Amino acid sequence: MPINFEISALAQDFMWIFDFKCVENIKIDFH
Repeated sequence: MPINFEISALAQDFMWIFDFKCVENIKIDFH
């Protein structure tokens, strides 16, 4: 279970970074 929890946390961090980059790209597009 601990391993699955770590993978889940890593996936959440990755998605957060992915969302952040998408937001930055959208800001650049609007500029």
